[in-house]
Amino acid sequence: MASSLFIYIIVKKLHVQTWGGWTKDCLQEWGQFMNLALPGALMMCIEWWSFEIGGVLAGLISVVQLGGQAAMMELLTVAAMLPFGLSAAANVRIGNALGAGKAEQAKKSCKVAICLGVLSGLTIGCFLTALRNVIAYIFTTDRDILILVAYVMLIIAPFHLCDSTNITNGGILRGLGKQKIGAITNVIGYYAIGLPLGISLMFPLKFGVFGFWIGMFCPVVLQTIIYLIYILRVDWNQACVEARIRAGMEAKEVHEIGKSEAGLHANINGQSKHSNNEDQGITVSEEADEAEIVSEDDIPLEGSNVVGEILTTKQLIIRRGLALILCVTTLLIGIVIYFITTNR
Repeated sequence: MASSLFIYIIVKKLHVQTWGGWTKDCLQEWGQFMNLALPGALMMCIEWWSFEIGGVLAGLISVVQLGGQAAMMELLTVAAMLPFGLSAAANVRIGNALGAGKAEQAKKSCKVAICLGVLSGLTIGCFLTALRNVIAYIFTTDRDILILVAYVMLIIAPFHLCDSTNITNGGILRGLGKQKIGAITNVIGYYAIGLPLGISLMFPLKFGVFGFWIGMFCPVVLQTIIYLIYILRVDWNQACVEARIRAGMEAKEVHEIGKSEAGLHANINGQSKHSNNEDQGITVSEEADEAEIVSEDDIPLEGSNVVGEILTTKQLIIRRGLALILCVTTLLIGIVIYFITTNR
């Protein structure tokens, strides 16, 4: 698949208008990139891991409970494909609009994505509810598992409605560059609320898999509320500025200095009205000139998209070399663990 995509990009020359060729700038600003990548990965993995833990816990109860949990997971995986597509589309559309400085277009894409996410969740949820007595025949003919799946589906349908909305909202947050909000919400929701509640219902109260999904339903509802409140309060003009700064299209120092100069001019005007001291006016003017001089030094060099600290060649070799060594070491450790466990 990777080879096919690479060949397609080369043949169609899709990279010509988006990639200007290799430069040392590609090795700069990895920290900023990882600040977006790691929380984005955690948004996905934290939720995914919590459901995998549910599978392990279901296996501790009985084979029937494990079979029902496996069927639920497969059905939800298929049901989540449409929301994930909407999430990816929202991420790209909103990110591109913000980078282009089109706040209204980004806001409109956000509204469309949320509406489609809710609509898809509602449609698929109704479909799962209508077929809850027969849908498990896709996986098994075991009567006990069929009854369990039909029973658990009563909580799965409303769960998917909220989950579909959350998946779409996650794409919106990634387009805004606010992955940390999603990661923090997932950690608190699933591991501080969902799993403890689900485990309590599974074992002490003997609700089994149904209890686990009740526990998972609570953080999903909470997550829906938090995401929607946060997105509705977004300042889209400010989001445009932040996106352009991350893309290197606008210097952070210039934006901050623009605001400080506006405040400085207002301060000067106020002082000129209430003070007759010419020396004081001269001092303030000199401070303004110094601020302008500093701002010129802070602006990145023309021809470079790097914003902030620019690492020297020596620093790049050391830091990126260590990153490469860490990646290769992690790969080798994984290979060794694989062979050790399979040989046993």
